[in-house]
Amino acid sequence: MNKPIKENFVTNADYIVAKGGKEMAIAYDIDYQEYANALNKYCDQLEKELEECKRKRKTKQVVARTFPNGWKPRTQYLEEFLNQGYHVVMANHINDKDYQIIEYILEKEIDEDE
Repeated sequence: MNKPIKENFVTNADYIVAKGGKEMAIAYDIDYQEYANALNKYCDQLEKELEECKRKRKTKQVVARTFPNGWKPRTQYLEEFLNQGYHVVMANHINDKDYQIIEYILEKEIDEDE
């Protein structure tokens, strides 16, 4: 009842029926070179993905709120972020009982050292 099961790097195994009727393999010969090659391939894949993540641009998000007329500062924070290169990605109305305030989510691409 020997069956090669290459996906597990086993070249010679016997199968036994364990409790509950589930088949289990008892390995006799393991292809260590094939196993090592598979591990090296997996490590190479992880290293490539890590390098790709490092090359991607990072983004930074901030929140700014604008306030009703007569409040100080009314739009100062929003204007400061826009002048720094941020752009608006979302805006939400915050309904206070007496006032309507708008909350802005802004983001910009940054370098690693920012």
